[in-house]
Amino acid sequence: MKRKHTEKSGYVSASVISAVAQDLSDDFEDTYNSEMACIQTQLDQLDNKTHPEFVKIREEIENWYAEQKQRIQILHEHKLDTIYREYTKEAEACDRDCEHEKR
Repeated sequence: MKRKHTEKSGYVSASVISAVAQDLSDDFEDTYNSEMACIQTQLDQLDNKTHPEFVKIREEIENWYAEQKQRIQILHEHKLDTIYREYTKEAEACDRDCEHEKR
């Protein structure tokens, strides 16, 4: 079966092309402007320190910092206790040695 030969022009008028190009350009510009507005909003939020991701990460850092301070405090107290026990043990040993020498 042969197809009937139909003449279709490969030519598209310049006005159609320019209209399509204008529509694409308008769509691109709208998209660009909306993205720029979104970015500007995010920058403003960062400047005001209200950006959701910034707030979330800041809270995580503050929690980590508080926990770290607590760990350091616990370690410090543990070292003080250890040093005090060693000091007490040495002082008692010195007292015993002194009493032993007196006899």
